[in-house]
Amino acid sequence: MIGTPDDAIEQIRRLQEVSGGGFGTYLIMGNEWARFDATKHSCELFTEHVMPVFQNQNTRLRASERWTRGHHDDLHAGQTAALRAASDKHAAEQEAKCLATD
Repeated sequence: MIGTPDDAIEQIRRLQEVSGGGFGTYLIMGNEWARFDATKHSCELFTEHVMPVFQNQNTRLRASERWTRGHHDDLHAGQTAALRAASDKHAAEQEAKCLATD
């Protein structure tokens, strides 16, 4: 199949539906029609984005992403407050050093 990782995921899901839930092994043909670096990148995309979908390796990652997106405002506010507190602490320490040397 030719396309994006999402296209590959769709195609494999179609094969699963047509086969009644399982079709054995999905083979990737290797040839010399493309540059080596392009072929290698294609295999990396398949390995990193397609295979985990069917091996349930990204279930927790996707759940974490959904949770984080749902709590974005609270997380961002906490991060902003922490950065402000660290900046204020640093400024106070610098001011204390200046006063101590005067």
